[in-house]
Amino acid sequence: MQNSERQLIEPLATLVRIASTFSLVNYYGPFAIMTTKRLEIVVEGSNDGKNWRTYEFNYKPGLLIKPLGWNIPHQPRLDWQMWFAVLRPPQNNSWVVRFLYKLKEGSPAVLGLLANNPFLTRPPEYIRASLYRYTFSSPDLRASTDQIWEREYLGLYWYIDQLDQP
Repeated sequence: MQNSERQLIEPLATLVRIASTFSLVNYYGPFAIMTTKRLEIVVEGSNDGKNWRTYEFNYKPGLLIKPLGWNIPHQPRLDWQMWFAVLRPPQNNSWVVRFLYKLKEGSPAVLGLLANNPFLTRPPEYIRASLYRYTFSSPDLRASTDQIWEREYLGLYWYIDQLDQP
């Protein structure tokens, strides 16, 4: 009935129990249990291989102070597909690799799907995609810093250098 380790206090527990009989909200089918951790791919570009700039998505967490956006009834296809991409290695996600190459080329159609383009004058020479585990920050950390997320680096997901061709 609830997606929490803590029990709700009364009368809130009674209210949830009564409201749940109307099926007004749910845990979105299998998605509440098929991924129990929030893994995210963070995409960055660089022209020197040392200084990296992040491509932000419209609805995925990225910046640690960015709250989740409201997207209903819109279905943010790219953000949604990136959520599934973490479930498979990049070799099995040919569309992700093509997406990264299109960023390296500076494709206007692909850049239009993102919240920002950190390379306004020319596309980057290098593209990397790193895998992170995101969790909500503690209430104390959020109150003192406005930081909503904490993240842990899990490793490199994919890398394209200046010599790579699509």
